[in-house]
Parts: sequence; C-alpha cells; structure tokens
Amino acid sequence: MASDLSRFRILALLLASTVVLATIGCSDDDAPVVAPRVTPLPAVDLFSGAYVMENWTDSGITDGATAMDPASGETATAAFSYDVPDLSCFSGRSFRTATFEVPVPTSGVVTFDWVYTGFHSWYQANAFFRIFADGKEILAVNKPSVSGTFTFSGSTSINVSKGGTFGFEIGGKNFDTDCTLRGTLTITNSPAP
Repeated sequence: MASDLSRFRILALLLASTVVLATIGCSDDDAPVVAPRVTPLPAVDLFSGAYVMENWTDSGITDGATAMDPASGETATAAFSYDVPDLSCFSGRSFRTATFEVPVPTSGVVTFDWVYTGFHSWYQANAFFRIFADGKEILAVNKPSVSGTFTFSGSTSINVSKGGTFGFEIGGKNFDTDCTLRGTLTITNSPAP
C-alpha cells in the first residue's frame, strides 16, 4: 500500500512537471508580435442622411443675421454665413461669432474642403474660424489683421463620435467706423477615397 502511494506521488510529480514544461514550451520569444486588428471608422457622407441641411442648427450672431444655403435637403456643397451690417457704429464691433453644428448619429470620419471668405472692414479687423467635434477644437484660424476682403482655405479629415456634435464657428471683430462683419464658409464634401 505504501509502495502504491509512493508511485502515485511520483506520477503526480511527473504530471505536474509535464504541465509546467508544456506551459514553458508554449512560449516563443522569437515569434513576431502581432498588433491587434483595428477596424477603420467608416467615411461620413456629409450633408446627406442624418447630416442633411435641415438637421444643422445655428446660434445666430449678435446684431446680425446668419444663413445656411441650402436650408434643407441633401447637397454636395453648403454655405454657412453671417452678416452684421454697419448700423451707425462709431467704434467698431466687438468680437462675435456664429456657430453651425449637427448631432453625430454614428462614429466615423468626415473629410471635406473649406473656403472662408469675408469682409470685416479695414481697421484692426480680425477673422476667426474653427472646426470642432465632440467639444474639442480640431482646427482654428485666427487672423488678427485682415484688412478689406479675406480668403482662407484648406482640407480637413476628422473623427466624429456617436452622440457628440460636429460643426464650425466663424466670425471676428473690427475697430473701424465702418462696422461691417460679413463672412461665408463654404464646405464641399470630399468622400474618403
């Protein structure tokens, strides 16, 4: 009986050793490390589906008006504008902006071209433009000295997240006796290749 118990203990030790050896044998330090597979976000078709123009909102602009063109429907190009006219102003217009935004229904990548043009008079004129997503500033153009008409342009590709918002803010200021602030941001959808 004692001899059977000894054989059982030896067998158990051998089995335990085999398991440990098998576990060690599974490790191969020379094997290449494989990165986890990342699924790319889908491209967002801007200004169609959930992004149609009637789903966009604007904040307005102090002492002026805002507009979106077209106001509704699907489009490949949209214009977002503001107009603060010269209404007997003698000491310029303080900094003010208009915000245009849309809720994001699904996560994805938005790719587009943009052109921001305007007129903020001549003296101490400033033009401001930013793109934001999910409360974070993605791109900002802040030109402290624009005199007469101005034009800025570029291309952008950003990630947007479901449940967040995506949009643009445009505006500026001046210290001119002609207090006009007028600008248009034109966005052209550029689907991912």
